[in-house]
Amino acid sequence: RVVASALTSECSVSLGAAEGAWASLPELAHCMRASMLLPGICGPVVPLNNSRGETEPHADAMLFEPVPYRLAIREGATHVLVLRTRPDGLNVVKRQSFVERLIAHRFFQRKMRMPHMYQHMRQQRHRQRYAEDILLLNEAAARLDPEEAVPLHWEEHRPGPTHDVRMLPVALQPGERGPEVSNLQTDAGEIFHAVRCGFARAYELLAPLTDAHGPEAPEAGRGGDSPVNTPMGKEAAGVAPRRVREAAVASPHAEGEAAEDAPEMSYL
Repeated sequence: RVVASALTSECSVSLGAAEGAWASLPELAHCMRASMLLPGICGPVVPLNNSRGETEPHADAMLFEPVPYRLAIREGATHVLVLRTRPDGLNVVKRQSFVERLIAHRFFQRKMRMPHMYQHMRQQRHRQRYAEDILLLNEAAARLDPEEAVPLHWEEHRPGPTHDVRMLPVALQPGERGPEVSNLQTDAGEIFHAVRCGFARAYELLAPLTDAHGPEAPEAGRGGDSPVNTPMGKEAAGVAPRRVREAAVASPHAEGEAAEDAPEMSYL
């Protein structure tokens, strides 16, 4: 499932085949472009149909859901695995630069005529949400019992479900095993190396869990210390921008249903 930001509705949305958001590879790529599109930098916003059947501009999921686990929980997930794309200890809750303010004003205020989105960016609400998400994931990682539910906090204007949720965040390993990809990186080899390191980190932590009689997963690297950001890169040919971003793998199932029998869904 692809997560994007609906700019008129001011919320994150889940774009799945079951809901008719896409039915072919080109349509899926169109939804993914919306999910990765940095407004004001990577071209015009992507028009997609919303749940009301209206055409609405969509852009990067980062605007309303930097780490795509909340939508998974809203859709019934009870067990969520969050893959973080940067190592622990990196603080990205930084002040907004003059260039960022200029781009937000020019794009949302002047070009798109969306003053509400300009204020959203001006007040850095997306970064506030990012910080809240990482603090919650750190709390989940610090719990000694992985089956202990994590308390969630929802917006007053958009309350969420009340069922118990178990979460396991996996962060990149610091050092050479967890390279940080620059936002302006265009070398396909560097990006692919970072993806391989991320896969290796997840495998090291999760592979023992597949064997019921194997050793328990190591504690190191499960959590984090500070909010993180999402690195961004471009295709080697320089045609289409892409994001190396956080992902959530969720298992929604009804009460009383065995977790191993529940379907798994990936939110990107």
